[in-house]
Amino acid sequence: MIASPVWLQDSSRQAVPRPSSAAAILASSILLWATPSLALAHSEHADVAPGIIDPLVTHHAVLEDELKVNYDAARLDENGVQRHVGSLELAVALTDAWGVEVFLPFGVAATPSDAVRGLGDLELQLPKWSPVRRHGLILTTYTAVRAPTATPGADLGEPGWTIAPHVLTDLGLGRWGLQLNGAVEVETEGHVALEGKGSLAWSHFLDGAQTWRISPLAEVAVEAPVGDGDEAPELLMTVGVKLGYGGWHLGLGTQPPLTDAGAEGSWLIAQLGYHVTWEEMFRRAGRRG
Repeated sequence: MIASPVWLQDSSRQAVPRPSSAAAILASSILLWATPSLALAHSEHADVAPGIIDPLVTHHAVLEDELKVNYDAARLDENGVQRHVGSLELAVALTDAWGVEVFLPFGVAATPSDAVRGLGDLELQLPKWSPVRRHGLILTTYTAVRAPTATPGADLGEPGWTIAPHVLTDLGLGRWGLQLNGAVEVETEGHVALEGKGSLAWSHFLDGAQTWRISPLAEVAVEAPVGDGDEAPELLMTVGVKLGYGGWHLGLGTQPPLTDAGAEGSWLIAQLGYHVTWEEMFRRAGRRG
């Protein structure tokens, strides 16, 4: 599965609703809104061109300190099955060249007669290494490791571990930004796939101080199974807009079906993020303690 997270899988299995999803949503919301009171500065560990942004689906090559909540609302089939999946994303730039990132997904799969809630597979991106850091060119590599931590019976994850080496590139030319991703996903259950993503965005500052920025964008994602002749490649397109204000950024988008059978796209993608300075946050917490 591409663009929509890998834990968005169709299933007829039933499970008793659990409160873990609601608890995760509440905890992530409190953490996100409490962060600005603890960390007031905006932190980016590279001088980037104004056209380089953080897209909706394509991964960002810039190493930065960030706390973000993602949300996908997807209609997956003609039987009325809907999925609402979110994730709490935590990124830490240890230095200008090294960083780590963590994704904690949670979701609800709803049918006309049932609703299944739970947590998805925890993903760790470590280490993130950025050997090329220029004003208009950033290159980053990392290996994503997804652990099978999904709630049993909720079908929000894979049965085994997944390891996926990634290469990310950010290109900036004035107000234009181009992001490119390449990855190989290997599951312990035997599934192997090649994945590619790309994003093209144009940014416009709404004020002279360059505090407000709006960035319409278009993205494409493709996943091609390796060695499985029965499974066809998947192609998804995303169109949306990102709005930034200081350290905050809000993103909204959708994935229109490219074919009559293309029901796996998300009809709503939303992101709310804040760039934080973890060093300052911990320093203030230490002074208060």
